[in-house]
Amino acid sequence: MRIIDRFPLALLLACCLGGCEGETSTNQAPPAATLTPKIRAAMDLNMARKMEKLKQRKAALDAYRRISQKFPESPEAKLASERIRALEGN
Repeated sequence: MRIIDRFPLALLLACCLGGCEGETSTNQAPPAATLTPKIRAAMDLNMARKMEKLKQRKAALDAYRRISQKFPESPEAKLASERIRALEGN
C-alpha cells in the first residue's frame, strides 16, 4: 500500500483522536447545570467507586457521604450508605 493510499485513514484518525479545527468536540461533558440529580448522583457514585478501587479510602468515604447528604432519597444514596458501613468496618 502506498503512503498516499493511507493518508485519508491517517487524516480520519487525527480528526477523531485530536479533533478537527473548527469543529465542536462531542467528548466534553455537558455543563453541570444541565445534569439532573439522578445523573449527578450516578456520576458521583461512579467517582466514589473509582476512588475506593484506587485505595483512596478517605476520599471514597467523603464522596459516599456527600452522595448520602445531597441525594438522600436516591438508590445511589442507599448504595453509598452501604459502602460507608463497609469501609468504616475495616
